[in-house]
Amino acid sequence: MKGNNNKVKNNRLRLQLLRLIQEQQRIHLGLQIQDVYKLIYQSVFGMRHILENPPAALKFLSAELDAVEAVADEDLSEQISFSGELIRLNLRPYKAAGGGVDELFQVMLLSAQQTTGDINRFLKIWREFSLLVTEKKLNFAVDQLTDFNRQIQDTNYPPMHHSLAYRLANRPAYRVLLRRIAEERLPVFY
Repeated sequence: MKGNNNKVKNNRLRLQLLRLIQEQQRIHLGLQIQDVYKLIYQSVFGMRHILENPPAALKFLSAELDAVEAVADEDLSEQISFSGELIRLNLRPYKAAGGGVDELFQVMLLSAQQTTGDINRFLKIWREFSLLVTEKKLNFAVDQLTDFNRQIQDTNYPPMHHSLAYRLANRPAYRVLLRRIAEERLPVFY
């Protein structure tokens, strides 16, 4: 019976992952393997890595929020985890809604403190993505995936930036947050 439960869980994970990546492909032009890696990484680990130096992270957030154009017709947030608990808060609509640096930074800190990353969970999801690609259920080049897998294994699965193609097509400007904290503490959500 336990084997069947694991199979059901794996099938559910695979279907959720397939839907999540297909949605990302629909809303983001230029999505590459590296961008899927970043998505999965963020869905498991959040953004703790950018908060290792809080004063520098606050300064960078302030400069980025100053630099982005306020755009009201973009989605304020997008789901990046299966459960919906982690989101990317897009800075352009956040700025257009009058969102400020200090309250966003506090939500970032709280989100990072409460996001517990698990390398085994990350690797399990990444393996499922790799299988979806090799089984041709997702349209990515298998040889590029093989090279990318070698690279991330050799560097011990580091955080990464978006691919150049993705950056040029989407101009990403966001922060990864826990949805419940963002909805409780950021006035743009109420």
